[in-house]
Amino acid sequence: FPDARYYDTYAYSENDETYSRRILGDATGEMGPFATAIYDSQSKRIGSWYADESWFVWNNSPWFNRGSYFDRGLGAGMFAFDRDNGRGVNWISFRVVLSPKKGE
Repeated sequence: FPDARYYDTYAYSENDETYSRRILGDATGEMGPFATAIYDSQSKRIGSWYADESWFVWNNSPWFNRGSYFDRGLGAGMFAFDRDNGRGVNWISFRVVLSPKKGE
């Protein structure tokens, strides 16, 4: 592994609903409280910021995706995060945009 200052390690869990493992400062700690909501007849885990999807890492999917699947509709906002197995995919994207302060 690289130097530990470059990544966070979360406590082990066998499900993606153990949000007590979140860490303040990496967005998982700031996004709570978490809940389950129904969108388009599907149960989804959401965070408190704009009800964007928030699926936590677990033993089968230990990597976070920032953003969400394009077909998730209302839950796929810019504050969404999801768990995955670390593979490369082409249907999830997250883009950082820097803009100057007004008057600069």
